[in-house]
Amino acid sequence: MIVWLVDRTTGVERYTESSSEGFFTFSLLHPGTYDIRAEQLGYLPKNIQDVRIGAGAEVTLTIVLESAEPPVTVIDTVAFGGAPPDAAPGGAHAFPYATAERLPLVDRGVDALTALDTRSLETLGVDGLPDRLSVLAVDGAVHQTAQHPFLPKAGLETIAFPRLAFQGASVLSSRTDLEWDGAAGSLLSTYSRRGSRKLSVSLFADWRGKLGAGSDYFDPNLESRSSFRGGAVVGGPIIADTAHFLIGAEAQRLQVPRASAWISTPFDSAVVAVAQDSFGVDVGSYVGPRVVERELISAFGRFDWDFSQRHRASAWVSFATVKDDEAAVGPGGILGIGAEVEGTDIVATGTVLSSLSDRVSNELRLGFETSTRDYAANQIPGTRVGSLGIAFGTDPAQPGSFERTAATASDALQVQLGAVRIKLGISAGFVLYDETYAFGQDGVFWFGDPDGFAAGRGAFLGASGSVPSARFSTLSLSGLLQNTWTVASGLDLRFGLRWDGEWLPSDEITGNDEWLALTGIANDSIDGFLSRWSPRFGFRWAIGSSAEWLVQGSAAVYQGALDPTVLAEVIRENGRTEVSRGIGAVGWPAGDGSAVAPVGMRLTVLGPEFQDPRSTRLSFGIGRRLGRAGLLEVSTHYRHTDFLPRRHDVNRLPGGTARDQYGRPIYAELAKEGGIVAGSPSAPHRFEGFETVSALDVDGYSDSWGITGRLEQPLGRFLRLLASYTYSQTTDNWPANGGGSPYGQLSPFPDSLNGSDWVDGVSDFDVPHRAAVGAELRPLGRDGFTLAALYRYRAGMPFTPGFPAGVDVNGDGSWSNDPAFVDDEFPGIADVLLDWECLRIQAGEFAERNACRDPGLSTLDLRFGLGPFRFGGYPLELWLEVLNVTDADLVVRNHALFLVDPGVALVEDAAAGTVTVPLQLNENFGQPVAYRGFGRAMRLGLRVNY
Repeated sequence: MIVWLVDRTTGVERYTESSSEGFFTFSLLHPGTYDIRAEQLGYLPKNIQDVRIGAGAEVTLTIVLESAEPPVTVIDTVAFGGAPPDAAPGGAHAFPYATAERLPLVDRGVDALTALDTRSLETLGVDGLPDRLSVLAVDGAVHQTAQHPFLPKAGLETIAFPRLAFQGASVLSSRTDLEWDGAAGSLLSTYSRRGSRKLSVSLFADWRGKLGAGSDYFDPNLESRSSFRGGAVVGGPIIADTAHFLIGAEAQRLQVPRASAWISTPFDSAVVAVAQDSFGVDVGSYVGPRVVERELISAFGRFDWDFSQRHRASAWVSFATVKDDEAAVGPGGILGIGAEVEGTDIVATGTVLSSLSDRVSNELRLGFETSTRDYAANQIPGTRVGSLGIAFGTDPAQPGSFERTAATASDALQVQLGAVRIKLGISAGFVLYDETYAFGQDGVFWFGDPDGFAAGRGAFLGASGSVPSARFSTLSLSGLLQNTWTVASGLDLRFGLRWDGEWLPSDEITGNDEWLALTGIANDSIDGFLSRWSPRFGFRWAIGSSAEWLVQGSAAVYQGALDPTVLAEVIRENGRTEVSRGIGAVGWPAGDGSAVAPVGMRLTVLGPEFQDPRSTRLSFGIGRRLGRAGLLEVSTHYRHTDFLPRRHDVNRLPGGTARDQYGRPIYAELAKEGGIVAGSPSAPHRFEGFETVSALDVDGYSDSWGITGRLEQPLGRFLRLLASYTYSQTTDNWPANGGGSPYGQLSPFPDSLNGSDWVDGVSDFDVPHRAAVGAELRPLGRDGFTLAALYRYRAGMPFTPGFPAGVDVNGDGSWSNDPAFVDDEFPGIADVLLDWECLRIQAGEFAERNACRDPGLSTLDLRFGLGPFRFGGYPLELWLEVLNVTDADLVVRNHALFLVDPGVALVEDAAAGTVTVPLQLNENFGQPVAYRGFGRAMRLGLRVNY
C-alpha cells in the first residue's frame, strides 16, 4: 500500500510504502493540518482530510480499504474523526491560534495565551512556581532572556515572539519527552506559522481609547492619548511545493491610562508640598491619573526547504526592541514613575530534519540568541511614608543592566523497531552573562508620617562604592535515551533517562580575605561542575474505535538549570559593596544626614552541596472527545520541588539579644524615630566589618497539588464555549517574593518559632481558585458578525499581617518580613477580628505566614466582530473590543495590622531582657493604598487579507 501525505498549508507531499503487515509511519512532521491518501491495486483509494497534528503529539490512523474492480474512478473521501491534538489531559493545555484570535485577549505576545490556562498564575508561572523557573520553546528550541534578580518579567520574555507569528501554543507542565530540558517549572511550547502554497498577505491594525468618566482612571486631560498597534505577515512559495517563506513585523505604541499611584488621603497634599517646598523635588505625578507608554517593534522570518523527499530544513530569525515608561516592580515594590526599562532580543535557530530510512530519522538543531535589559532610575530615591502606606521614587531594586548571549546545538536520532521507538539525543550549550547591578545603589528611605518626612528624620539604607559587575559563562552538556513502546493499539508507554552536566564559573568568584580570616571559610570555594539524572515515565491510552477517550499519566523528574541571578549575586556581592544605614536625621534625598554611617560589606556565599532546582511530578488525566471539535478533560497533579535557594543571614547574632513584649526575638539593639523602629546601625554583628552575609542554601522546597477541569464545545452551529477551572494548594518554606528585596527573603524567626520553621506554610504563589470562561457566538454563520466574551477569576493573593514598611521590630535588617502578634486584648481590635476570620482563629499567636488573603479578582472582556466580508475584492474584518468591562484592578492593600506610636518611646527592661514597642491599631488594615492595573478601555481593530 502506498500512502501519500499532503501538507494543506504548503502543499508539500510525502509518500511511503507500508510494511508487509500494513504499518506505515511519517515522522518529524510540522504541527499543522494534513490530508492522507492510501492506494492499493484492486482497492478503492481512500482520502482522509483534516488530520491535525499538534506539537510533540502523535496521531494513530487505522485505514481500511474496500476492494474495487478496475477501472477505479472515485476516491473514498472522509473527514478525520480522531482525538484533536489539543487533547493531552494531565500534562498540557493547548491553545490553537484561531481560538486566540476570536477572543478578546489584552496583549499580543504569545504568552497572552496563558490567560486561557487556569493552572497559570501569571504568564509562565504554573502550578505554584514562579515564572523564573519556567522556559519558552519555539519550534522545539528552548529560549530564555536576560532577567532581573528581583523584579518580575512582566511579559518581557516574549517580545521577540508576537502572536501573529504563531499558529498555536501549549503549556507543558508534565512532559515525558526527554528533549524538553532546563525547566523545573513549566514550559510554554509554541510553533510558528509557515509560508503557504500561494502568496498571501495579512495586515492588521487596532486603536485603543479610554472610556469615559466615572472611572478612577478618567481625566479629561488624558483623553487625547491613545494606543496604536499594527502588523503584517507575508508568506508564500519560493519554489512551488518545495521552499516557502514567511516574514512579518509588528509595531506598538501603547499609551495606557493609569490611576493615581496613591489612593487619595488627606495627607497627599502635605507630602507633595513638603517635597517641593522643602527639598525642591516634584512628586506631584503620584497624586493624579497618568499615561504609561510602551513602544515595541518586532520582526520575524521563517524559511522552509524540502530539498529532497527525506530531508527538510527550516530557519527562524526574530528581532525585537521594547521601551517601557515604568518597569514592573510587583505589588510590594515602589512604583518608579519615569523609571524606564529597555530591552532588545535577537533569536536565530536552524533545523534539519532527515528521514534516513523508513525506520530511522534525525533532527539536528542549532541556535543563537542575545538579550539585554536595562533598568533606569527616575532621579528620586525610593521613599516610603509608613503610616500612610504610600511610596514614591525609584525602587531599591533599580537600576541595573543585564545581558545574556547563548549558543546551543542538539541532535536527536529516532529508530523505529517494530512496536518500539528509541530516541537517542545529545545537546550542548554555552551561555555568557554580563550584569552590572547593586541592590539599593540609589538608596531607600522610610518615614513614619508626613511630619517625619518634613523634618528629614526616618531610616535609610544605601549601597556605596562603584557598582559591581559580573561577567561569567556556563557550559552545559546533555544526553538522553528514551523508549516509546506501543503495547497495543492505542496504548503507548514511554520511559527514559536524561543526564545533564553543567560547568560553573568558579574562577570568576573573587575571594574575600577578611571573611576568610574571620571564619576560615572561603567564599569562592564552590563545586565547578554539577551533574544530575532525570528519569521519566508516561503512558497514553486512546480508547474506543475512534479514540474518543484518552487517558494519560506520568511520573517524572525535571531538572532546572542553575539560576544565573544566583551565580551573578555570588560574583558581585563579594565585599565590594559597602552598605550604609541610618535612623534619625537621614538627609533626604541625598542620604547624607548625620545619622547615616557605613555598616559593613555585603557578602553572598553558596551553601554546601549547592544544586539546581529539581521537581518531581505525578500527573493523571482523562479526556473525552465530544463530536469532531469538542473536548472534555479532567486532570490532577502533584509536584514536589526541592533544592530551591533559601537565604539565611549568618552575620546576625544567634539567639537574639532581647525579646519584645510578645516574646519575639530581637537580633540588634532597637532604635526609634517617630513611627519607625529598626536595628541601630551601630549594633554589633557576629562578624564585624560585614553587614548582611547571605548564605544561599538549597534547603527550600515547594509542594503543590491540584485538579483541573476543561471543556471546549460547540453548542449548535453558532455558539462555541471554552471553560476551565483549577483548584490547587501550594505550600513551601521559600519566601522567594521577598517584596523584591534580598532582605525580604530572610525569615523573621531564623531560630524557629515554638520548635517549628515559621516560613513553612502557605506559599506566596498559592491561589486556590482560578477560572476562565470564553464564548463565541456567530448568529449568522461563518461570514456574519460575532460576539465573544472572556471572563476570568482568580482568588486573592495571600499575605502576612504585619507592620508598615520601615518597621523592623526584630532588628534583623529587613523592613518587610515581620509578622504581627494577634493580640486579641489590644484596644479596638475586636472589630478587626470580627471582619477578618484569618486573624480571629490566630488570636494570641504570631500570625502565620500568608495567613490572610486579599479579595479575589474578576475581569470581563468583550469583542464584537464584523466579517469577514469582501471589500474591493479582499476579505476584510472589523472588530470592537471593550476591555476590563468590570473595571477591576490589581489593588495593593495595606497589610499592616499595627503601626508604631510615634509619640511614645521604646521601653527597655535590661533585667528582664525585654523591649516594649509602643503600637497603635491600624484603622486602614486591608484597605487599598494603590492601583497597578488599567481601567476600562475600548479597542477598534481592522484586518485585511490578500
